[in-house]
Amino acid sequence: MLRLIKASDSFDRVVRAKTFLDYFSGSDLRPEALLIYALAAEDAAVHLSRNAARRLDEKEMDAGGAPVFSYFLNFNELDRYNRQGITFQFDRSAKQFRYDGEGWQELVHRYPRSPQAAEARKRLEAASVRH
Repeated sequence: MLRLIKASDSFDRVVRAKTFLDYFSGSDLRPEALLIYALAAEDAAVHLSRNAARRLDEKEMDAGGAPVFSYFLNFNELDRYNRQGITFQFDRSAKQFRYDGEGWQELVHRYPRSPQAAEARKRLEAASVRH
């Protein structure tokens, strides 16, 4: 199944990695699947940010009177990722989504000696610098 996950693109990769994580909790390959899942979530944040910026109309948002971030947080493409357990934070100044890093945190806490945990630490460190 891990080969299938690696061969998948974008959202399919997320769904298949999530399925693996849900059904094979005792697998030795879980850290690798978790790494793939978290990387796919980071890629999705970039893609979603680009799509939201392109599809949300600035004039309509201004006319609506609600804060701009609320339009982004209600962007319809977020729903399918939420159903897969991926949540995003919204950077108001950059108007971009950021993966919340839950997969990175799980790698560090549950598999601290794995090579994937080393990558997760780097990602978490980079995210803390941005904030």
